[in-house]
Amino acid sequence: MSDVPRYTPQQLGQTAGDKARALTAADLADFTRAAARIGEGYSLRNRFLMWIQDPKVSHVAGFRAWRQQSRRVRKGAHGLAILAPITRPSTDDQPERQSGHEPDGMAHAPADGGGGDQPRRIASCKVIYVFDISQTEPLTPCPRCGQSCTCPPLVPHGVGPPASGEVTVMLDALIVPDDADGDELP
Repeated sequence: MSDVPRYTPQQLGQTAGDKARALTAADLADFTRAAARIGEGYSLRNRFLMWIQDPKVSHVAGFRAWRQQSRRVRKGAHGLAILAPITRPSTDDQPERQSGHEPDGMAHAPADGGGGDQPRRIASCKVIYVFDISQTEPLTPCPRCGQSCTCPPLVPHGVGPPASGEVTVMLDALIVPDDADGDELP
């Protein structure tokens, strides 16, 4: 059995809320730099979750995505827990659940034949794990060129740090006042 912490979405939300409450000005500056390094491929909340688990995080991807980039996750590496939405087809008789992923709580199926443009609602979320580039190593031989791997990983182009107002809104959303039954999830 591994000693890697396995989170539920509620535990991950609680951890993020606790860290957001204790954030200093230096932490905020460090986080905005990390959010810019990670790029816009992940929500601001997920970039915050990655940062609280590894402040030096820079470029992340899932296990399979690293394989497609001619890299493998090192044996024993512990992933960074983030939240991924679970969507269901939307029907008129189902109440909409508001989410930070879409302004109206709705998600849309991919337009590549995976369900058309049928509206979907975010039913819940699940914890998934991604890995930082520091937790990977090149594949030998490289699947792209067949040689000893020297191909650089596909790294997103640098983006500027998120707007301070955007960060403030996200942090405020993470700080959920305790309620009597303890089931709050930001």
